Amino acid sequence: MREIKFCGRRIDNKQWVYGYYHFDASWGYGTHYITLKENLDMHKVDPETVGQYTGLPDENGKDIYEKNRFQHEKDIGTVVFRNGMYCVEWDAPSTWGKETLLWKLHDGGRIIPENPDLLEA
Repeated sequence: MREIKFCGRRIDNKQWVYGYYHFDASWGYGTHYITLKENLDMHKVDPETVGQYTGLPDENGKDIYEKNRFQHEKDIGTVVFRNGMYCVEWDAPSTWGKETLLWKLHDGGRIIPENPDLLEA
């Protein structure tokens, strides 16, 4: 059974946090939080950045989350949850078609860092 966890970008300092997702709808508006597993600290996060853990690692052993940018060979896309499955939706037409089930790719692909300068050749 896979662990249920999320990631999101903090509003205060733009750092990524990983843990449990919480939505607080009190006081008439909603606030999105990620609660850290280690110490239960809660951090407000941008809801547009929240993604759920897919249960799969990439070829480097790094956890893959929904909305991660993902590269397999020369193809680049975004991890999405569609029709009850995690897929990679490709940016451009690829040999895989428009999208591919993530479990077919995870051991031969990797997450792309946000800073393109960190991308390995």
